Amino acid sequence: MKRTLAVILSLVMIFTLVPLCVFAADDTPLEVIVASDPQVSYLESESGPQERNSSELYNSAYGISPVMFASRAALEAFLAKAAESSAKVVLIAGSLANGGFDGTETEPDSVITEAEERALAERFATFAQQTGKKVFVIDGERDVKAENGRDEGISVAAFKEIWRNVTYVNAYAVDPDSCSYTADLDSNYRLIAIDTMSNKDSVKAWVESQANIAEQQGKRLIGLMSSSLINHVPELMKDKVAFEDETLVRDFAGWQIKYTFTGSVGANDIAVNSFNGGQAIYDVCTGSLTAYPATYRTATFSRTVALNSYFIEQIDTTGLHCSDQMSAALANSFTSYAKAYQAVGLYTYIEDQLTVEGAKEILMKKFSMRPAYYRNVFGTLDTTVPAIKEIINKPLYGEGDTFASIAAGYEADIPEGLDYDTYETALVAVMQQVIHGDEQVY
Repeated sequence: MKRTLAVILSLVMIFTLVPLCVFAADDTPLEVIVASDPQVSYLESESGPQERNSSELYNSAYGISPVMFASRAALEAFLAKAAESSAKVVLIAGSLANGGFDGTETEPDSVITEAEERALAERFATFAQQTGKKVFVIDGERDVKAENGRDEGISVAAFKEIWRNVTYVNAYAVDPDSCSYTADLDSNYRLIAIDTMSNKDSVKAWVESQANIAEQQGKRLIGLMSSSLINHVPELMKDKVAFEDETLVRDFAGWQIKYTFTGSVGANDIAVNSFNGGQAIYDVCTGSLTAYPATYRTATFSRTVALNSYFIEQIDTTGLHCSDQMSAALANSFTSYAKAYQAVGLYTYIEDQLTVEGAKEILMKKFSMRPAYYRNVFGTLDTTVPAIKEIINKPLYGEGDTFASIAAGYEADIPEGLDYDTYETALVAVMQQVIHGDEQVY
């Protein structure tokens, strides 16, 4: 029983922060502005947010899903900041459009339509024309039909056509079999945008060939892709690593792709890897533009790489399809609303996952545990899952049966003085701190 409880309790304490080193780079400065996973519902529904919990202010919140009914407003706030920035290049790692996906698995997610993707591309085209900045995007796990395993949706060819006047018109080389491409950012640096949702072997072969060309031409490569290069959350985020291949970072090292901007994890984090004391490889992951803390970054490449994080704090709520109370809260502070929205979503998600079926799915998918080999664990879920649910909602401190006293029975020390009512409230707070991130380079 203790072992089973320990395994299940470990599921919720999963994030780690990676220390950040200063990047070594070239003399000529290159400044870029980076965002990830805008997931914009550009063709917004007139119906407003869908209900996923009983909260009046945050009733569509589930997990760390973005504030979808405010996604266009968040995008406009970002574009305004990007227009003011001295950066001449804007990088966006998918998922780009939304298609009505609400972050749950209780209903099929809507397919992104060409009309929605085209509307988003046209907005970026207008931005590029008005500002003179170059915009480079790469698709995420829901932008192209080949990536979501269905026959409906956007084809690779259609994606390239939709984004042709924004991104592909500036490409140096384009992979004929995926959405991948390269583009010169200045005389020294070349972007290599990698479609990690397409055929692994084909894409890797194309990337290697382009890396060889860049080396021959004396170009430094900067990567852009939706999936992670390095696992930011050991064990539990293997499915967020490109091609689910944790050896890919070694290939990138060989191809001299030292810095890669990624998304999809949902958190701001920088992972670093090096081999035998050689050149470090950096995976700079940025959280969703429309989920707390609504982050975007700037990176300036010179003798070092100066990396800074910024946040969308205010949005224009004009025309949002939501209640007056929601609109007022969003207008007061997008940051505060998004944080509370995410907290409610995390509570809802935890409650949903703390079921016998939810625990089985996590153990099998995230820990690769099979019932036939772990009968002692799976066989006790009917009793342990309700026990875990009760335990995490017990008072953190106090007299009698508390979470701290239970933890002490497993030789785990819960520090005194934490300002949380229960373990669940502490868990959500820790998760939000990790999602927010605290890594800066100056």
